[in-house]
Amino acid sequence: MRQIIYFNLLLAFCLCIPAYTFAQLNTGSEPSAINKTKNLAPKIIWETLYYNFGTVKLTERRTHRFTFTDTGSLPVTIEDAKPDCPSLKIRFSRQSIGPSEKGWVEITLEPNEPQQINCMVRVRSNSRDLVNILKVSATAQ
Repeated sequence: MRQIIYFNLLLAFCLCIPAYTFAQLNTGSEPSAINKTKNLAPKIIWETLYYNFGTVKLTERRTHRFTFTDTGSLPVTIEDAKPDCPSLKIRFSRQSIGPSEKGWVEITLEPNEPQQINCMVRVRSNSRDLVNILKVSATAQ
């Protein structure tokens, strides 16, 4: 029994040393290599992440353009934008957006049945966040 206790204490000690050493290495005044790389990445700042289309007739088509600014130090590229419901059609900036420039994702709502619509669009890019979620809602009549 005593051997099991000693073995567990030794195991716990061995597992804690690497974690403590790693934490000490990353607390200096000099930023780590990971942070230096992250600071060079493109960064998307959206003007808004949500839009309500209001009440929409089934025969109507409504469009909203979400805009963003690249606040990073490298160009940002939207790689893909996918809605989670079939009543949305997506278009987006295909060219790279340079630092301090604006880009967009355009969402067109084409309701096909009366319903309350709450949809998300996953926007994948090369920015720090990799995926951003845009949300839209509407009442289709």
